[in-house]
Amino acid sequence: MRLAGKAALITGAGAGIGRAIACRFAEEGADIAIHDRSIADAQQTAEMIRKLGRRAETYQVDVARADQVRSVIAKTIADFGRVHILVNDAGLNIYRPLFDFTDEDWDRIIGVNLTGTWNYCRYLGKHMVERGGGAIVNIASLAAVLASYCRAPYCASKGGVEMLTKALALDLAEQNVRVNAVAPGSIKTPMSRPWERRFASSTESMVLALSPMRRWGKPEEIANAVLFLASDEASYVTGEMLMADGGQSAGNQIGVRWRPVPDGEDGIPVPWLSRLEAQEPNQGAE
Repeated sequence: MRLAGKAALITGAGAGIGRAIACRFAEEGADIAIHDRSIADAQQTAEMIRKLGRRAETYQVDVARADQVRSVIAKTIADFGRVHILVNDAGLNIYRPLFDFTDEDWDRIIGVNLTGTWNYCRYLGKHMVERGGGAIVNIASLAAVLASYCRAPYCASKGGVEMLTKALALDLAEQNVRVNAVAPGSIKTPMSRPWERRFASSTESMVLALSPMRRWGKPEEIANAVLFLASDEASYVTGEMLMADGGQSAGNQIGVRWRPVPDGEDGIPVPWLSRLEAQEPNQGAE
């Protein structure tokens, strides 16, 4: 097992991608400290981990609050003795028309997604340095490199996570702490529900059209990417952001044949991909 004898602290592990990461790590032999704002959700994940035969402890925390983070990290270290792996998965996404975002929205999104990541990296990172090393994996997003409508604060926060990852990797490399990130694309989790409210029946068509792999990603697929970066298999990898987005960031859809279908229930035209047909290549100069 790749994580035997190690303890991992995972924020936002009460649901979605964070829960999938926690369970995958447990399958690979890790004990898990679950940090989440919802203690009820955290306890559900903990039960799943214990059924896998690993230790799981839950801690309620607002990751944006530095005082709470310091306190709960100290308790976690006291409980586990040492934490080898940190995964910053806690995240918040709000969709609004640009000028409808409030100051509170901005502060909360940046606070959870970026400041929360910073809080854990600086306070647990110091523990890792003092204990001889460790691995940090931050959960960024496709939005770190490819902006989208109606979520400017989220895009800004995830772009910050990418650059924070690189900066921390440089500062900690000589101290045997690796810092990397995974950037998920369209993953079927509770965080994707605002898409369904916004686009109704168009959601599935939109995701399939935008993703070169023509499907949603699964939380377990992100967990596997995180597992690689957290494990010794990635011992010479630091400062990287691994795109796990079905190829969406690789390029645009120019050149794909499109076939229109009837409008969705909310009146938004829904593009749909027809089967690509073999065509003769264009001849001549560019």
